Amino acid sequence: MSHPPYGSSGGQNTPWPQYGENAGGVSQGYPGGVPQGYPGGGPQGYAGGGYVAPAPVVMPPMPSRASGIVALVLGIVMMVLIAPIVFFATMAIGLTSSVEDLSNGRALGNGASVTVTDKGSYSVMIGDGSASSCALVDSNNKSYTLDPYEGSNTLFSASDLPAGTYTIQCQGLTSGAEVAGFNGSAEQLANKAIIMPLIWGTVVGVGGLVLMIVGIVLLVKVNGKRRRLAQEAMMAAMR
Repeated sequence: MSHPPYGSSGGQNTPWPQYGENAGGVSQGYPGGVPQGYPGGGPQGYAGGGYVAPAPVVMPPMPSRASGIVALVLGIVMMVLIAPIVFFATMAIGLTSSVEDLSNGRALGNGASVTVTDKGSYSVMIGDGSASSCALVDSNNKSYTLDPYEGSNTLFSASDLPAGTYTIQCQGLTSGAEVAGFNGSAEQLANKAIIMPLIWGTVVGVGGLVLMIVGIVLLVKVNGKRRRLAQEAMMAAMR
């Protein structure tokens, strides 16, 4: 009994490549072969895999940061710039008014007659000496005590006085003391020069602080909303 020789002899064709043969010559009918027109077959006309580009992200209209930025910047400007300007400007006006009130005062003697205006306040200053107390006495011999300013024995004031003519009566005057008076009170002078500038400067500064905090809160809210909208747009593009 004869057996067929192993392998191929005499150029016999087999459906698989033989030793030394080029595998590229596999016929198209071979079950494992790849047709020429198939995209994965790798001929020269192969165009690559079927890659699909991701859909572009369409961003929705974003809320504006303008209001928060404006409030923040304006608050900082009010605190850093406007508040000091208001303080010093108000102080300058108060000092000018106080100097005018003092300049309107005149030297008087104890027992001199003075006129109280509609302001309803009057002050007596003692120069080159001191006094234990001072008062104003009207034409009906009614006495209005002048209070020492912060315990001073050289400056006395009274408020809520009826307008009219009064006589100055100071007790315990030292020898050589000079008496001068002017319409207005020491408290009013201090308010004009110190208290009112502090009040106005503080009001503007606190207003700037509140405005700055409002600006920060607005920016935080707007930024959070912008991030949320951007995330929603990215998730929509991935669907």
